Amino acid sequence: MFENLEQGLVILIDYLAWGFDATGVMAVAWGGFAAVIFLLVGFFSRDTKKNQDYYIYKSRKVFVTKIILGLEFFLAVDVIKTVQHPSWTTLGQLGALVVIRSALTYFLNKELKEVEEKI
Repeated sequence: MFENLEQGLVILIDYLAWGFDATGVMAVAWGGFAAVIFLLVGFFSRDTKKNQDYYIYKSRKVFVTKIILGLEFFLAVDVIKTVQHPSWTTLGQLGALVVIRSALTYFLNKELKEVEEKI
């Protein structure tokens, strides 16, 4: 009885991890697509240089925001996989990933604040 429950739980966790992974990819892709749209609007805009700069900063803001969101989903996937297959190796890898992604998120947030000040 518990073997079927355990197998079902493993399958559910695999689908959950896959869903979070796909959501992270979609967030980053969505940000990239939106950033390209803002860049194109700014490039083809006949407005003043100030308005064109607005579109450039807006594209950076959108892209950085979605990258941060995607990183959060990717981190959730790594936590789920570590919980599913715990070992000292995977725990160490998770720790390293958390540090790297936290640093990346910190610097992206810092850049985001600078961009928001310019908008």
